[in-house]
Amino acid sequence: MLINLPGLSLPRIGSTVTPGAGPASPTQPTDVAGLFGWWSTDVLYGLGYRLGDSIKTLSDKSGNGRDFVSPSTGALYDPGGLKGYPYLLCGGLVGYYQNVASFAALTAGHAFMVVRQYSDPPVPPDEGLWNFGALAAGTGDVYPSFVDGHVYLSFLTNTLEDCGDWADDLGAWHILEVYAETNNMRAYYNSTSRFNTAVYTIAAPTYPLLAARYPVVPAAIRFHELLLFDHVLSAGDQTLMRDYLAGKYF
Repeated sequence: MLINLPGLSLPRIGSTVTPGAGPASPTQPTDVAGLFGWWSTDVLYGLGYRLGDSIKTLSDKSGNGRDFVSPSTGALYDPGGLKGYPYLLCGGLVGYYQNVASFAALTAGHAFMVVRQYSDPPVPPDEGLWNFGALAAGTGDVYPSFVDGHVYLSFLTNTLEDCGDWADDLGAWHILEVYAETNNMRAYYNSTSRFNTAVYTIAAPTYPLLAARYPVVPAAIRFHELLLFDHVLSAGDQTLMRDYLAGKYF
């Protein structure tokens, strides 16, 4: 909620406002129960970073201390993102992140990510997205594969789901949404369902990665924000988070 005084509008605690972006959404991710982690490049705004600077740490805004830290120099800062927000250009062996905390306690999850591929159709090494599943070395999410153009996701599981060849432009900014619980997994592109399965086993990772798949196959992606909840959201909360991201970036 915004507190309105004559001639003054103050954002609620936890929101972020940047020039040209307009007011923050009245509903913030922290207003929804079960927020496991919240990583947004808006925390980098106003800190003096310049185009091409390397970002070592992506802090967790949820207050749970699950920061993503680069094992090297980190992804590259770009101030020219959607609605004036900065974004990170990830790619190469320095432009990915590891989490300092295990995700193994998750028995279900719901993720929202504002992202775009470096190019679509992809060119190697435009692979990977995250490692949020308990897969063996040499396997993992591919978003999309440059071999067949299919999207492969392994969100909180130890199998790799072939989600097909999406007709959507993954090279454009979009909201990727994935949720999973036992025998229920679904993936969305800008709130439109693109894949679902009723056969699913949960196996959360102890070695979570962002912008790479295990062991280290970095992604070439541009990244704004990632929300991760510890359960599948109700339809009402799902709509709130879609509206939050759509209003903030689009």
